[in-house]
Amino acid sequence: TRVVMVTTRVVMVTTRVVMVTTRVVMVTTRVVMVTTRVVMVTTRVVMVTKRVVMLTTRVVMVTTRVVMVTTRVVMVTTRVVMVTKRVVMLTTRVVMVTTRVVMVTTRVVMVTKRVVMLTTRVVMVTTRVVTTRVVM
Repeated sequence: TRVVMVTTRVVMVTTRVVMVTTRVVMVTTRVVMVTTRVVMVTTRVVMVTKRVVMLTTRVVMVTTRVVMVTTRVVMVTTRVVMVTKRVVMLTTRVVMVTTRVVMVTTRVVMVTKRVVMLTTRVVMVTTRVVTTRVVM
């Protein structure tokens, strides 16, 4: 009977050990499953961050190109502004000279009018003198 009692106790203890080990195995499998999920999620995050880094580098490259083009455009527009300033200065000079020429020509026209009037008077007077002398 003692042997039976001891063996039953041994069987009970071993069943308890087996139950505990099965529980430990179940918990470790759960931990392994969770860690695999975490690893999968971290790999996805790493892939997404790689994509984000690639996209940001592309954006940076495009923005540098845009900045270069805008600087070129600014340089060209400043050149155009300088040229238009010069053209405006030259046209103002031309306008000033043409106004002077117009003023001088109006004076010349007025003087020639006077000369024409005087010559017509002289011609009239000489014709009178000539006609009066011829008549006498």
